Amino acid sequence: MDRNTVIGFALLAFLFIGYYYYNTQGQQLLEKQKMHIQDSLDKIQSKIDTAQFSGKKNDSINVPPASTLSAGLVQDSSLTEGTFTIENKLAKYTFSNRGAQPKIVELKKFKTAA
Repeated sequence: MDRNTVIGFALLAFLFIGYYYYNTQGQQLLEKQKMHIQDSLDKIQSKIDTAQFSGKKNDSINVPPASTLSAGLVQDSSLTEGTFTIENKLAKYTFSNRGAQPKIVELKKFKTAA
């Protein structure tokens, strides 16, 4: 083997070792964050469990179920659906307040579907 081949293999080995080290450090950090999140969820779950069985009735605090806490999302069903309209000289757009989805789009110059 000539000198260039040896240098190439040495560089590839160095890159492989560096890549392996970088990925193991990232995985360790990710596992540490997951452990921290799980510990926090366990603490919240224990507080919810003690609040439910303590015999006290808290009317001012609505505690969502644990399944929604772990997902980080809570759906508020008390919100009534409303709309708002944006209009210009070519079109009229009506949006819903739930997700800002367009509900009605009306083109002013065209009145038929075909």
